[in-house]
Amino acid sequence: MVTVRVAVIEKRPRLTNRLARSSSKASGLSYHWLPLADDPAVQGDPLKSNTYDVIVVRISPDETGILVRLLEERPRQVPVVLVADVTTEAEFLLRDLGIEAILPRATCDETIHKTVEHLYESCHSTWRLDSR
Repeated sequence: MVTVRVAVIEKRPRLTNRLARSSSKASGLSYHWLPLADDPAVQGDPLKSNTYDVIVVRISPDETGILVRLLEERPRQVPVVLVADVTTEAEFLLRDLGIEAILPRATCDETIHKTVEHLYESCHSTWRLDSR
């Protein structure tokens, strides 16, 4: 079985801990917390130095400024799931910046798991096709 490494970026590891607890071993999802920080050295290095298959970012409305920098620092081929409450206008802009999925902050853990699995599977099959 393939282990899918998922970086969860948030201020405190609340969502990360919940996802890790609710993820069955059979799912193959391995969640790792990265702190949401204003300091690029704290945030950027872990994204660049670790190999993550999917990135989940959970932010509050007052933390949206950090999001643009995160998107610039991530490896381009890694899909991003944003867990945040955003306006319709902001959603269009975020999709233009390369966010593949946007879920409300109240989204249940099971939906986040399924979204991560779906993005990994769809991107993984695309990468295989691209490498031929």
